[in-house]
Amino acid sequence: MIGLSPHTDACAAVTLLLHVNDVQGLQIRRDDGKWHAVEPLDGALIVSVGDIIEASIKTLAFVQLQVLGQTPPPRIFIVTNVLI
Repeated sequence: MIGLSPHTDACAAVTLLLHVNDVQGLQIRRDDGKWHAVEPLDGALIVSVGDIIEASIKTLAFVQLQVLGQTPPPRIFIVTNVLI
């Protein structure tokens, strides 16, 4: 994967990412408008609230994320989307 441009998970209720190795690249945009790196932690499960949940449960907000271009070694994520 070369990377993913800034986006939200518009079609998913929840996106689950299993971080398989410790390679960096995932970033989230915080309320201050700046991009912040998600520190890799081997075996960590990252839960991203999708737009569908944000629209129906106002106390949870979706997150904008991006994946920076890859440099060796390869970044490995296992991703699944939970749909309603």
